[in-house]
Amino acid sequence: DQVLANIEQRARETGHVVVTTALYPFLIGKLADWLPTLAGKGLALAPVSAASPLLPPSSAIAPDAAAPTPAASE
Repeated sequence: DQVLANIEQRARETGHVVVTTALYPFLIGKLADWLPTLAGKGLALAPVSAASPLLPPSSAIAPDAAAPTPAASE
């Protein structure tokens, strides 16, 4: 839940956020609950291609840098 809150905060601060993660079974349930709440928070889900013009050419995105692990979320 804290990771999702951090994602929302980053999106508000920067106007966009790109997130990648492995799909753990517990995460699918979290996303199923979280995704329908985005519109009410003024946020939207979009494909990464929509954000690519917003990213500086030299930006490197660390994969799974903030992704929870199954052990961390239990």
